Amino acid sequence: MKRQIAFLTAALSLPLLSSCAMVKDSWSSLINGLNAYQEPADGPRTRLRMSLGQVGGYRVYPAASCIDHGQPGAGLAFFNSRFHVPVPSLSHTKERRDLGVPGMALGKDIESRDIWLRTGQPVTLLYMTDDAEGGYHYSCQLARSFVPREGVDYQAVGMWNGRRLRTEGCRVMVFELTPAGPQPVETRAAPMCSAQNKG
Repeated sequence: MKRQIAFLTAALSLPLLSSCAMVKDSWSSLINGLNAYQEPADGPRTRLRMSLGQVGGYRVYPAASCIDHGQPGAGLAFFNSRFHVPVPSLSHTKERRDLGVPGMALGKDIESRDIWLRTGQPVTLLYMTDDAEGGYHYSCQLARSFVPREGVDYQAVGMWNGRRLRTEGCRVMVFELTPAGPQPVETRAAPMCSAQNKG
């Protein structure tokens, strides 16, 4: 386990694009009126373990390399136990779910949830977290896209150093879980969708 944590620490030191901002209201308002992620029930698919260590969660946008809240199947996939979900229909996203992903052991403070992804097409993961201090909420949201391969399990790990309010403090990385150990996946920054980049 120490080897895996050391590997993860080194990997998370790589530069990544992120978006962090100080806002008066928490980004939790984003979840009101939104749907839960719809998993593929059959066909070519693979497993993803979503992990994070602080208050926060993940949204998933299938068949997309950008963020489109109206994308069919897109929605909330995971919020950890320290986050209050005010929408009853989304409460299941806090439940611990284990699909047998041979994920990395990351420590007792890391919470995880497994989902199914469609393979052979892009998927965008939006990692969201925040902190509060002095009456303000410090919010960090980071979206990355990649194309899952059939027969390969994945793990996404999101971390943020919190109140530093520096873009390099927000990290999310995706790993292929291979017999030789976790291998970083090359992901791309996922902007908001437009007519030019959708798909």
